[in-house]
Amino acid sequence: MAEVRTTEVRRPVVPASWPVNCSAIWIGALAALGAGALVGLLGSALGASAETHVVDRHKVRLGALVFSVFGSFLAYAIGGWVAGKVRGAGLAEDSMLHGAIAWLVTIPILLGLAAVGAMNGLRGPAARLDWQRDRGLDGVG
Repeated sequence: MAEVRTTEVRRPVVPASWPVNCSAIWIGALAALGAGALVGLLGSALGASAETHVVDRHKVRLGALVFSVFGSFLAYAIGGWVAGKVRGAGLAEDSMLHGAIAWLVTIPILLGLAAVGAMNGLRGPAARLDWQRDRGLDGVG
C-alpha cells in the first residue's frame, strides 16, 4: 500500500487594506458641495419669494429649518452616492466607506468657507463706512 503524504504551505498573514479611491472621494465631496449650494440657492429663492419684507433672524420659520436640514442631508446623500458610483462596482461596504470619507473631506472645506464668509461679514460694515467717509458720503460736513 502506498503512503500518502500531505504538506501544508504556510503563508504569512498580510493585513488587508481598504480599497480607497481618492478620485472618487474628491468627486463625491465636490458633488456634495455643489448639491448643497444648489439646495441653498433654491431655499434662498423660495424664501425671498415668500417674504416681501426684511426678515428678522430670530423669526426663522419651522419650514425653513426643515428644508435646510433635509437639504443638507440630501446634498451629502448625493455626494456619497456619487463617490460610490465613481469608485465602481464592488461591495456596498466599500461604497459606504467612500461616502463617509467624502463627508469627512467636505466638513473642513465647509468650515473654511464659513470662516471666510464670517470674516467678510464682520469686515463688511466697517469697510462700507470707510468707503463712504473717504468719498464724503457719510453725511458729515
